[in-house]
Order: sequence, then C-alpha cells, then structure tokens
Amino acid sequence: MATETIVRPDAKGRVGLGSYLRRIATQLGRMPSGFAAELTSDGAIMLRPRVEVAADEASTLVLSVADRDRLLAAIDGAVAPNQALLQAKAQHEVMVGPA
Repeated sequence: MATETIVRPDAKGRVGLGSYLRRIATQLGRMPSGFAAELTSDGAIMLRPRVEVAADEASTLVLSVADRDRLLAAIDGAVAPNQALLQAKAQHEVMVGPA
C-alpha cells in the first residue's frame, strides 16, 4: 500500500510530519519509533517507518522435527526464478535500488 505524501518546508525550512505520523500510527497500530530515510534517484526522500517491538510482544515459532524437515526440503527444492520474476526484480532495483 504505497501512497505518496508531499510535504513542503515552512518559511524556516522545517517540515512538519504530524498528520503523516498519525496516519502511519493508525496503519501500523502503534506510533513509529523512527524512520529510515532514503534518497531516491529522482531526488525525493523516501521515509520508511520503523517500529520497535518489545521482547514480550515478539513471538517465536517452534517447529516440530517433521515441520522443520518439510521447511528445509521446500527451501532446498525451490525452483529457479522465471523470466517474469527476474524482470520484476530488475524493475524493482531500478526503482528502489538493489537489496
């Protein structure tokens, strides 16, 4: 769900993110703890919200031996990417940059 928000600096060169923060907090269910900023190829600044999760809120998935073996077999048996996926990856790297 990518949406674009244009912000403009005030007379002192400051940018307010109040309404943007409220919208992000609503979407994430909590207030972001920070942002990763990235300068795009067209000169825009992309902000990606970061949310810290408390250790007691984090969950751990414990797999049985059989489930672990199925997961590893699925990873080992993964098929090579097709042409459409490779093209999508190339387009993504042009837009966002390499991973």
